[in-house]
Parts: sequence; structure tokens; C-alpha cells
Amino acid sequence: MGKIGIPGGAGGVTSSDVTAGRDQVLQGFKTVTTDSDDEVVDGSLTSMPSQVDALSWRFDGDNAYLKIPQGAYVTQVASGGAEIKLPFAWVRPHIPEGGMINTSGAFGKQGTIPDRGAGNGNGEIGTNGGDNVFVNFPDGYYHTPIGKSYMWLKWADLARVLRLNGAYWLDNYSAAGIQGQIHRWVCTTGTVISAWNGEGHAWDDTMDGRGRGIITRVPNGYRLEGVNWVFLPSPNLYPQNVVKGVNVNGVEGSRDYIDPIAPAFFTGDYTYHVTSSEQSVTMNVQFGEYNTIIVGVDLVGQDVAAGFIRLDKNNGRYKITTLALSKNMDASTIVKVQSGNTYQFTFRREGAQLKVRYLGSVGDVTLNAYVIAVSSVQL
Repeated sequence: MGKIGIPGGAGGVTSSDVTAGRDQVLQGFKTVTTDSDDEVVDGSLTSMPSQVDALSWRFDGDNAYLKIPQGAYVTQVASGGAEIKLPFAWVRPHIPEGGMINTSGAFGKQGTIPDRGAGNGNGEIGTNGGDNVFVNFPDGYYHTPIGKSYMWLKWADLARVLRLNGAYWLDNYSAAGIQGQIHRWVCTTGTVISAWNGEGHAWDDTMDGRGRGIITRVPNGYRLEGVNWVFLPSPNLYPQNVVKGVNVNGVEGSRDYIDPIAPAFFTGDYTYHVTSSEQSVTMNVQFGEYNTIIVGVDLVGQDVAAGFIRLDKNNGRYKITTLALSKNMDASTIVKVQSGNTYQFTFRREGAQLKVRYLGSVGDVTLNAYVIAVSSVQL
């Protein structure tokens, strides 16, 4: 075994004086090593270039580990230090495509999540048929500077899912683009509204047997607002137009069946020229609207024959009868005067006219017919 002599030293360097073995000395360099038996030998440690390829890699917890070739890394790149090349192909399988937006990439892999921006109008609304409503919208990344993205929904889709129907709400209200269809009938006269178009009339209930009553028209499908009562004009509903003892819709009648009036004469004294045949005369009747008129008949200028009853009214006037004349009905009277002549008179009302048929003994007779009472009842 030889020794290495070091000038100026007291003796040579031996293997026992060093701590590095051949595998710890770079190739191309000579020195005594712990395993060189005091001889100077070449180092066996490979000097690696400034860039090498990684042999493999692995994950463990929060760290990634690269396996590199064994050797000494003393050569540096221009910026300093050595570099380990990691192939993108190793990293790509560990990057989910759905983890990046499509406007960015990593390790040569492009993201696939669509960048939707602040929002869009492609949302679709639906329901599971129960108590839930859902909205479908495209996958993607939604973002705004203020952190509040949005999604447009079509009114028509919302109305369809919620089953909105304008037929069920008022025409002054709209929702989800649907206008209400129920018209409003608003009272502007307190709480009493006028019947629709002023229509209404008496009616016999044939549907539920409620008897006779008054019905007024209301518009079908309208909502009544501010209404407690419906007014139907009835300008003739007064006590004097209702028979006494009868109540019509709260109006107690004060009118008798027959209403006396001041005598109203048809023509005054009228002389009938009686011949041997039947004759007639027509007079106007100013009480045509009444069902019945009560007519008094006076004999004028001569008295009745003995045995006939009359009322002496003085001044040569004798009331001989009182007749009830209903429309299109006849009423007759017979009178015999002191001269012995007998006359028969038949009175008949037709429309607005009074027709008098007369016959009897030849000669003249003067009568005065006049109305003393009227009635709306057919007597």
C-alpha cells in the first residue's frame, strides 16, 4: 500500500484519513477514498446535467414527489440551480376537464366549463308535480363583479308551471305577463248600484219554488265592488197605487178597490132620439186606463113612472141607476118615464170609447152619464 505524500506535511494521506467513498466523488476527479486502499482512484459519482427528466412521480397527502436519476447536480442553468423536467402528459390525467373554465388551461389541457358571464336567458322552469318548482339552466361558470349572477325565465314558462290563469283574477291586475280577465262592476252611488241596463221585472220562480218576486239583472262574470244592494226603478210603487191592506215590497197600500172621484161627465146632457129600431152612439172615455169605471146615469127633464126607483137631484134631474163598466163588458138599464114610454140602454166600453145602444118607445129621452169612481180591478 502506497501513501500520498503532501509537501510540507509530516506524512502521506491514507484511506483512513478521508470520509468520502468513490461513489461520493464525481467522475473525472481523482482522490484517495475510504474504499481505495490508500490509493488515488477515479470518482464514480455521475455528474448530472443542469436539466434532467423525472423518472416518475407520486402523490402522498398534500405533497407530490418526483423521482430523479441518482447523481450529482452541480451544473446549473443560466438562472441558477438545476431543473427537473416533468412531462405534461403525467399531470393531465390528474386535472379534471370539468374543473376549469373553457377560457383557461393548465399543463396543456383546456378547460371545458363554459364561461357564462353574469347570466343568460336559457333557463327552463318546471315542477315535480308536488310542492316544488325547479329551474334548469346550462352548466357553466357564472360570475359578476358584484358576486350576484342571474338567470332569465320566460313569463310564459313561469305562468305554465304555476298554472296561472287570467280568468281567475281581476282585469286591473296582471301577473307573469298575464292580464286578469274578470271585469269589475264598481258602485259609485253609495252602496246601492243600479240594475244592469236598468233591467228587472216580476218573476215566478220555476227553479226552486220560491214563489213570485222581483229579479234584477247583473252582469255575468263580473265582480261587484262596494255593492250591498241593487236598485231597480219602480216609479209607480207608491201606497196610493197599491190596494189597501196589500204590502208590495215594503209598500203598504192605501188604495180602495174603488176610488171615488169628483163626477166626470162624458158629454153632459145628451138627448137620444129613439125610433122603432135599435140605435147606438159612441162617446170618448177619458178613463181608458182603468179596468172598471163606476157610472151614474141621470134622467133629465122628466120623472120616472110610478113604481120605478130614482133619486131626485132637484132641477129636473133624477138619478136612475149606477153601473159598473169593466172593459169589453156590457151593463144595461131600463127606465119608464111618466109619459108611459119605456127605454132600454146598454153601455159598453171598448178601448177608449163608450158605446151606447138604445131602443124602446118612439120619442126623445135625455140622459146624463158620468163617472163617479174608478177601479184598477175587473169587477
